[in-house]
Amino acid sequence: MKRSYTSRVKNERPIAPPSLPPQLTLMLRDHLRASTERLRQKAASGRGGVRLAQETAALYDELLRDCFRAAMNLHQRAGAVPPVALLAVGGYGRGTLALGSDLDLMLVTRHDDV
Repeated sequence: MKRSYTSRVKNERPIAPPSLPPQLTLMLRDHLRASTERLRQKAASGRGGVRLAQETAALYDELLRDCFRAAMNLHQRAGAVPPVALLAVGGYGRGTLALGSDLDLMLVTRHDDV
């Protein structure tokens, strides 16, 4: 039977994964909302196209990078940094993302049980 990553940490006891602090989550959400509104205004004024799609991708790059770093820091403080990488795929991976699109992401790890 495979054991999950969290069950292998600290004396083999299952633990809940750490979560981002609520104030960081709120700050990131507010930044996303304000930035998305700014991008929507650009689109409404006719300044869309590839440049807007690149700006949208850059916004999510920034937010995901901050979230991923915060999550890795939480795991590091708990003494268990998972061997994982976060990859963007699809249009987002190519650096363009339309407003309102979903994010195609992949988590890659060396272990098949994580």
